[in-house]
Amino acid sequence: MTTYQRISWDELWARKDLMVKHHHELVLDPSIPFDLDHQKYRELDEMKMLFCYAAKQDDVIVGYYVAMLAPSMMSRNTLFCYTDFFYLIPELRGKTIGVRMFQKVEQELNELHVTHWLVSCKLHSGLDHSRMLKFLGMEMEEKVFIKNLKGE
Repeated sequence: MTTYQRISWDELWARKDLMVKHHHELVLDPSIPFDLDHQKYRELDEMKMLFCYAAKQDDVIVGYYVAMLAPSMMSRNTLFCYTDFFYLIPELRGKTIGVRMFQKVEQELNELHVTHWLVSCKLHSGLDHSRMLKFLGMEMEEKVFIKNLKGE
């Protein structure tokens, strides 16, 4: 049985192994190392600005969602949820666990009076979650481009 719940950064950090696998799956540029700023995430969690959520099976994290909660700098009375990253182990993908996790996240964000939820997804390696995000009622608002300025 899969359960879904909000968790602390420290509880998620205990599954750093998943984050490393996630990083290797996501990054197109292998020169970008996994060098997550654990202390900064911890500080944001203590300030109640970090939102961590998990999908668990037998009390083991198998998927997670991490975001920052903050007012928009352009609309300071509007609380935004800025998605940082999310992950579900490959063998559980396509079984509605990811959709359910996002639905539970949305319920929690509503309880926190978040007014706008921003989510981005990769477009490579089967990581384009556009269909799921549209199914959840989201609209595409912008495209993001990246360039390696070191030219490597």
